[in-house]
Amino acid sequence: MNICGGTLLFLMPMPHKGIMKRIMIVEDELIIAMSYKTVLQKAGFEVSKVFTAGEQAVEAISEVNPDIILMDIKLKGEMDGIEAAKLIQKVKRIPIIFLSGNNDVETAGYTLDSAGYQTL
Repeated sequence: MNICGGTLLFLMPMPHKGIMKRIMIVEDELIIAMSYKTVLQKAGFEVSKVFTAGEQAVEAISEVNPDIILMDIKLKGEMDGIEAAKLIQKVKRIPIIFLSGNNDVETAGYTLDSAGYQTL
C-alpha cells in the first residue's frame, strides 16, 4: 500500500496477459499524477498518458485507448472529472475510478451518486 497525496493506492499484482493493464491518469496535480504513474508502472501496468484537464482527456480518448481511467474529480479547465467521464462514456465504455483529495467524502459520494456512478 502506498499513500499518494492523501489517497490510498493499493499495489496490485502484475497484470496477466489479456487483463486490463493500460491506464490513463487524469489528475490536475502533476506531482500526484507522477506518483500514481510511478507506483502503477512498478506494479507492471502501462500508463498510457497523463492529463491535467478533462477537455484534454476527452479529446484524446480514442487515440490513447486505455483499458481503465483514474480520474480526479476536480481538474484544471472548465470541465470537472464527472463531466469528462460522461463524455468519455459516450465515445467508449471504459471503467473509470474516481479519485479525490476532497476530505468531504459525503459530498463527493453524493456528487458521484447523483451523476449515476456508484461509490464505495
